[in-house]
Amino acid sequence: MKKNQVGIILVVLGLAIFQAKASFSSVYVFGDALSTTTNNSYGMPGGSETKLYYGGRYSNGRIWAEVLAQRLGTTISYNWSYYGCGSSNMFQNVSSLSISPSVASNTLFVLWCNNADLFNEVVNSQGSTNQASWTWAITNGVNYELNTILSLTNKGVRTLVMPSVVDVSEVPFFSQDYKPSFLQFFRAQCVTYNTAFSNMLNQARAECPGLTIYEPNFFALLYNVLSNAPAYGLTNVLLNSLTYDALDALGNNANTNGLGANYVYWNSLNPTAKFHEIMADTTMQMIAPAQINGLAIQGALTSTTTNQLFVSNVPVGLPGFVDGYESGITNSTSWAVVTNFTGTVPTQSLFVVAPPQPPFEGPSGNGSILPGSPSNGGSSSSTGTTNAVSAGEMLSYRLRFPFSWQWP
Repeated sequence: MKKNQVGIILVVLGLAIFQAKASFSSVYVFGDALSTTTNNSYGMPGGSETKLYYGGRYSNGRIWAEVLAQRLGTTISYNWSYYGCGSSNMFQNVSSLSISPSVASNTLFVLWCNNADLFNEVVNSQGSTNQASWTWAITNGVNYELNTILSLTNKGVRTLVMPSVVDVSEVPFFSQDYKPSFLQFFRAQCVTYNTAFSNMLNQARAECPGLTIYEPNFFALLYNVLSNAPAYGLTNVLLNSLTYDALDALGNNANTNGLGANYVYWNSLNPTAKFHEIMADTTMQMIAPAQINGLAIQGALTSTTTNQLFVSNVPVGLPGFVDGYESGITNSTSWAVVTNFTGTVPTQSLFVVAPPQPPFEGPSGNGSILPGSPSNGGSSSSTGTTNAVSAGEMLSYRLRFPFSWQWP
């Protein structure tokens, strides 16, 4: 599998970067077609297009919320998402949810249906550019989002993921069939929605001080992907300068794990599974950046010294690399791969061979560099009076997780 050059997680170990590990017992999802796993009857057993869709999803593989749950080391326990579900529908669905406060407080809630607000307004207004109608629709949608947040907070929810809307005017369903003048207007409405949405989230944070809300900027992500798709391992297929989805471009020749799987969009409204994974990994970086919490030196500092790295927030299922370099020796800041691994659990120990070091002035055996160590207070260097590597002889490591997709 090709490893792309754009990395999603980068943590440089100055050997003193520490953060609490994110831990959730499960993931609950409320959204539209972008988040459903069961609503596409065409792809379900007995459906007419089972070869073109992955089960009940509107894509060729897993959707972003599924991948995000895996990265966090948990699963989706509840998913009430379906085609056309807007913010008013989501509020009703959330209001009827029965959940104990103890479960709610340890569950990550994913809410993403604001794109449907914009889609529904286009359909219901038949492509109208009446600004007053659009202003009402945006205000109404954002208010329902706020009421949804308050309802969940009252149920004991403490952590939300609420992405921005994308530039829906760039979605093939619209970009291929609507006039440029409308698309320009539509893009402006997406920007207006996101501004109101972000302001609303800040209001919710102020009113609910115990609540954490993550807001992935999928508007910017889509722009970056369409502008430089190869950097993400994707192909932006253009026809007359317009983005085409796999099913429209390839028809029945599209294959869920083959031809078309590297497109940006699978059908005219929904991304491919590969793009879904990029959205998931981008969100994972916000919630729980992978990091090295500490290092233990195994034996004397020689060319064959093995260092034990204590790593947390490892994105489960994603191949990664440990890079290292030695400072104060060659005056080089070039990173080199020390080892590669695949995340199996969120917290792991990795053993790596240390680069060769010059003579060490302090104690040489079984040193430890850990947060809160009495000998060095968790700092990253020493003058030779402790078991830490001295400042002029420091080893540095970083974690790197390039985007890497495997079906489904």
